[in-house]
Amino acid sequence: MPPERLTLERFKELVESENPGTHTSDIESLFHKVKPYEKLAYKPVVGDEIPYDVDSDTLVSKYGGKPYISASNPWPRCSEDNCFFFFLFQLRVSDIPKDQLPEGVDIPEGSMIQLFRCCSEDGEDECACDDQEGGHDDQSWVCRMISTTEPPLISSEYPTPSAEFPCKLLLRFEPYYAFPALHSIPEPAPTFSAIEMQMESLEIFNPHGDHVGGYGYWLNLTDLRPCYECDTPSILLYQIVAYENTDYDFGDGGCCQILMCPKHPECVQVVWAM
Repeated sequence: MPPERLTLERFKELVESENPGTHTSDIESLFHKVKPYEKLAYKPVVGDEIPYDVDSDTLVSKYGGKPYISASNPWPRCSEDNCFFFFLFQLRVSDIPKDQLPEGVDIPEGSMIQLFRCCSEDGEDECACDDQEGGHDDQSWVCRMISTTEPPLISSEYPTPSAEFPCKLLLRFEPYYAFPALHSIPEPAPTFSAIEMQMESLEIFNPHGDHVGGYGYWLNLTDLRPCYECDTPSILLYQIVAYENTDYDFGDGGCCQILMCPKHPECVQVVWAM
């Protein structure tokens, strides 16, 4: 069943439950300003934790556990001290809802996006390779799209990374309609009154949580940085927040966003903030 779109009547209920006494004209004004930004997004549904030493299926979408590793796609190592990165997340492209992928471009069957991080056991950044920004040039992150057509290595022989996280299988995605935080709507943005900005505390304007597509939870500035091949602005593909489906805290309860180039989907990168 498709998700329900936001109606004026429902929006009035949401506002009045959180901000009783708000004038009807202010509610209607804000509704008509934000309605054009309504966008389909998807929340992941994950399974129960699987201990690291029990996890064995490396060809599925998952948080933590053991990733798909092959001779052509080895386990990433730190450029400074040669330690093994820890594995955070992988997502089969075939599991991504098709309406969230770039149109008119072909992504080879069996493609998978993986995310690795260089970090100490307690989650505190301590390596000189970390530049605190993320993106394609940050050597403390590896965000890559790979092919899984090659036979994987035996997972029981994987190296022991500096941090291990239990596996949570990504079972499916559930659609919903998302809205951006009012202060993060890109230019040209509507002009909001002081009363309208007070309504930004509504849950629908809080793009927190793990999701595909939709809007990012930008702790600082919106960071849809350009593709490192063609300079085209990237699209938000996936957001991961601290402690929802992973135990990693991104510095201090922050989050990361996996970006994809709409012209070169193999060009993926990660940005993060805390």
